[in-house]
Amino acid sequence: MVSCLAAASYVMIADIYEESGTIDPETMEYERSYVLKKKDVKCYVFPYLDGGIRGAGTTERYTERYANDEFLRIKTSEELRKDWRVANIRNRQGKLIYQEQLTGDPTVYNVQGSAPIVNPLTGGVDEWLSTMERAEIQA
Repeated sequence: MVSCLAAASYVMIADIYEESGTIDPETMEYERSYVLKKKDVKCYVFPYLDGGIRGAGTTERYTERYANDEFLRIKTSEELRKDWRVANIRNRQGKLIYQEQLTGDPTVYNVQGSAPIVNPLTGGVDEWLSTMERAEIQA
């Protein structure tokens, strides 16, 4: 159960998508897709700040393959699984906060893992802190 203090800090909302897949009988390839699991999940999202020179959780690398890594942390009242995605992160007024620069579409993030935040007074899990990485394919 989320404490009142933790719940009051959830000033954002997001949509959660769950992985759903099928196997193509001809090629035996796993075809992955995502379906909406929960809409308007209350949360608090903030950039993952590293101790190095990387700031605001974003790194661009120009090598043989261009990489645009973006990491965020999200606090929620429930655990997020690794086969879930988070998208459409917005404030309570509905204004999109994390969006693609070229298209303006909501940025999609893969959940990398979740850790419980334990209330020191009750010993119960108040909320979950999850790390997310920008999905390579924004679909």
